Amino acid sequence: MILVVDAGNSRLKWGLAAPGANVADGEWEALGALDNPRLSELPAQWAALTRPATVLCANVAGPSSAAAIEASLAAWSVSPAWLRPQRRAAGLVNRYDMPDQLGADRWAAAVAAWHRKQSACIVVNAGTATTVDFISAAAEFLGGMILPGVTLMKRALQHGTAGLGLQEGNIDPRSRNTADAIATGCLFAQLGAIERAQRGFAAGAPLLLSGGAAGALAAGLAGAEERPHLALEGLFILASAGGPPA
Repeated sequence: MILVVDAGNSRLKWGLAAPGANVADGEWEALGALDNPRLSELPAQWAALTRPATVLCANVAGPSSAAAIEASLAAWSVSPAWLRPQRRAAGLVNRYDMPDQLGADRWAAAVAAWHRKQSACIVVNAGTATTVDFISAAAEFLGGMILPGVTLMKRALQHGTAGLGLQEGNIDPRSRNTADAIATGCLFAQLGAIERAQRGFAAGAPLLLSGGAAGALAAGLAGAEERPHLALEGLFILASAGGPPA
């Protein structure tokens, strides 16, 4: 079995599948997630799983998440491999100036997107930060952009102003209350950045959305595809490819 782990800034996601499984079509043995403050519960989530022979992790959350993962694997006597983006892997070329500075989660999601589409496409991960990345028809990761995620934008308004609290609001471009105005402004800022990124790229390129805010964004982006496990899919592809992941 192969266990893949995507340790993000706010949540840890994981998936378990048999070698050769078509995870793009949902052939996972098990899937799970935990908010980062609850990582002590990870051993309980994994207790009933079949022992994995291979564990590959993408970690952008720092040493505490790495330590929690390693401690949770101790019962199996399995050591994880940590993904380090490289110049080429699983058929995709990384055009980042310094590949090892690319976030491992972005690289994994790009690998999955290329294997899904085999064409030029745009990959958006809408989590704590929102990343927008481009893949060419020649199987090249071209780079992209990073902006604060929806919740981070709201928190910036909360902390940077005297009177704007962090409240839930409804989406209405002509909002008549502050909570709705903030919710709408932050979401539309995300949509505007993505739409701007689409202009000038390959016409009709598929747009793949992942991350916690993907559903909210999908409603405002015609033709966008929600792929909630994209980074896990990419990790599984890389773990299945054989050889060192870094």
